[in-house]
Amino acid sequence: MSTKHNKNNRNQQTSLTKVKLNPLDDLERIAVEMDVICRRHLPSGKISSGNLAGREPEIRQQALIMAVGGFLQQNPGYIQALKSKDENAIAVAMERCAAITLRYSKLEIIRELTPTSRHVQLQEYHGGFCKHLSEMQPSDWPVDAIAAVVKKSVDLAVQGGRLSLANAGIVAMRCYQNLPVSEIARVLKITPKAVYLQLKRVQKVIPEISKWVEVL
Repeated sequence: MSTKHNKNNRNQQTSLTKVKLNPLDDLERIAVEMDVICRRHLPSGKISSGNLAGREPEIRQQALIMAVGGFLQQNPGYIQALKSKDENAIAVAMERCAAITLRYSKLEIIRELTPTSRHVQLQEYHGGFCKHLSEMQPSDWPVDAIAAVVKKSVDLAVQGGRLSLANAGIVAMRCYQNLPVSEIARVLKITPKAVYLQLKRVQKVIPEISKWVEVL
């Protein structure tokens, strides 16, 4: 009886250890903690005027995707704090990361809201005519346009609960930072296979959502 009880205890401890050490679960945990910090730094209703008024949730989400998408994990202060197991230093590093990514997120959203025009130099043979992206096949779109649609689709998928912040973070590392799968795996301390599985999950969701993304 005692032997069986001890064996069950060992199995339970092993199971708990596996859950605790699962890097993808840890990434989700980091996302939750960073969300709490970002909400404290930028609560809804804080921005009362200007182009960013009422966009606090959008700003926070982009900041979170940026944070879990490698910004925090590659921060020297955070890495050192983890190595030394200094809880206070870890908390400080996460606070700083939130402040920085929120600032970057605001700048990025302002840039997206700033009207831009796609134009080509006038030439005799085409008179300056340029098709709108909606009149072109997606395969013929410029790289920046494709990236913008993917980014917006991921944002909408996270908002709708179709993707997690961990999923979005991995997409950010692969698509926006152009990191190879091997480097993403190294940063997140997971296997390349796990990275590919996350990207496949995103690939199943994005095509459906991207149909509803407005092409500017």
